[in-house]
Amino acid sequence: MEKLKGPSGQIPHDSQVQRAEIAALDNRLRKIEAVIIEDPEKALSIPMLRKEIGLLREGGSQSAAALKQSVDQVYDMNKWLLGAMALSVLALAVSQFFRARKEAPAQPPVGVNGIA
Repeated sequence: MEKLKGPSGQIPHDSQVQRAEIAALDNRLRKIEAVIIEDPEKALSIPMLRKEIGLLREGGSQSAAALKQSVDQVYDMNKWLLGAMALSVLALAVSQFFRARKEAPAQPPVGVNGIA
């Protein structure tokens, strides 16, 4: 430590910062050790909970994808059904039009004075 001291007898600033960081890390390590010693089951359950949360997120995203696919499938089916209904209404109207023309009695051509 004596080698690190400068001409004024003080430790350079970088070394002081490093000492502070080491002290902070040492403090954090002591806290972690205290938690593990106090309740090891709780300390081990946190990583397990994180894993379960990850699995739930993954399952939720898969469920959302499956739901979207089902909604798209129902939407496509509805388009086909509505198209078929519109086509059947159009076919019914056309058939009624031709049936009405066929059943209408033939009228003689009307002259200029309305006399045939």
